[in-house]
Amino acid sequence: MSSNLHLPAGLWSPSRSSFAAMENRRERYLMAAKEPVRFDPETVNILREVLDDAWNSLGRETRAMVSKTVLAERILMSAANGERDRKRLFAAALSLLTDRQTHTA
Repeated sequence: MSSNLHLPAGLWSPSRSSFAAMENRRERYLMAAKEPVRFDPETVNILREVLDDAWNSLGRETRAMVSKTVLAERILMSAANGERDRKRLFAAALSLLTDRQTHTA
């Protein structure tokens, strides 16, 4: 059995319907990503740490409006495209908040 974590892109989904625009982008991404994505154990550790850092950086009110799963999806999508830099993965996770603020302004 392989020690690599296998995460099929189709398993990632936002948890709130208020992110319809993000879902449309996700669907376009998933249609383009036909191959399963595999991460080695070191990368999985990086992704977990970045997710925890991103989640812990949010205030209580923001956490009430955003699912940790949505942040994870952003990180995983970026990593699936080859990104491994912690700062850029962190920024990808929080880009949802920037996108949402832009659409509501």
